Amino acid sequence: MVILIGPPVAADAVTDEALTAHLTGLLASMSVRDAAKAAAVALGVSKARAYELALALRGKARADGAARRRHPAKPQPTTSVGDQASRLAARRRQCRTQ
Repeated sequence: MVILIGPPVAADAVTDEALTAHLTGLLASMSVRDAAKAAAVALGVSKARAYELALALRGKARADGAARRRHPAKPQPTTSVGDQASRLAARRRQCRTQ
């Protein structure tokens, strides 16, 4: 019987460049949280490290103006003051008849 006691064999460390390349592809279609989690599982790094780097990448993209909006702003309906007044008058008439 042989028993070995010692630190685990060090695996090849994942560089920040490799993690950045992986996260860049994931951030195009995922949220920061989901991309960091997927990268951590795929590359065997800590979720905290992946999340920190993903936040930095997303911040850089926003600073560069390259970030896309997840939910584009809806255009506000244009109503004139006359339309609003006539709707209010109709609602008041409706309330009086009830």
